[in-house]
Amino acid sequence: MSPHRLKVILTDRKFNEINHLAMSESQLNIDKRFDRIETKLDEVSKLLSELARIEERLVSSHKRLDRHEMRLDQLETNQRTIEKDMASTESKSRIAERFVWIAISVVAGIFGRNFL
Repeated sequence: MSPHRLKVILTDRKFNEINHLAMSESQLNIDKRFDRIETKLDEVSKLLSELARIEERLVSSHKRLDRHEMRLDQLETNQRTIEKDMASTESKSRIAERFVWIAISVVAGIFGRNFL
């Protein structure tokens, strides 16, 4: 075998070894990247499920607020009705109170005139 041919064979072997090492290193880099991507996808998946739970809580809170608003509206309506009834009753009771005082005054006057 000629020295030149031997040099070519050795060079080919080194090239193949270097190429194999480079491919192995490249494959390792790709595997690492896939692992990082997979980890990030897992994190995104966890965050999405947490967001879904938060959204459910928000919907529940909004429904509860809507119920409270309806109850407050009903209470305001009842309060206005009671206020109107009280105003009507108050005017009637004032008139009745005046008649009672007039009656007491008349009785006191009659009593005073007859016994004093």
